[in-house]
Amino acid sequence: MEYLAVHGWGRFQHYSKRNPPWIKLHVALLTEYDFHVLSDS
Repeated sequence: MEYLAVHGWGRFQHYSKRNPPWIKLHVALLTEYDFHVLSDS
């Protein structure tokens, strides 16, 4: 069985200052170089 590991997952597991974590994740991914160089497959 294969697993994926999300870099910095712990930062997005709670509401800090009442902002939804998925928005933080989205913004963080847009500026993450490693995310941009991922292949489409």
